[in-house]
Amino acid sequence: MAKSTSKKVRDKQAVSTKLDDHEKRINKAEEAIKELNSKQKDLTKEFKTLQKTRVIDDLSTKKPGFSNKNQFTYDEVAKRNGTSVGTVQRIANDNELTRRNLQVLKTS
Repeated sequence: MAKSTSKKVRDKQAVSTKLDDHEKRINKAEEAIKELNSKQKDLTKEFKTLQKTRVIDDLSTKKPGFSNKNQFTYDEVAKRNGTSVGTVQRIANDNELTRRNLQVLKTS
């Protein structure tokens, strides 16, 4: 009976050790995931900034030989930069690069 009890104790200790090892591995994996998520946020922010810069450059580019004609349409700018036309329009509005001189009526 004593052998059986000591074997059970050893088995419990072995299981406990394995659980501790697994818990350590899980904690390391969770930390790695947090770090990767943080890097992803930083890279996404950098990508958006670069994309915005490229959209602004494309919107500002004029056709060679024409001083007032734009090189690209909003649709072309969107396709060239992997974004939507709505995003191109928003960037154009934010940077005063709209193609039409629309005046906003202010209400009081």
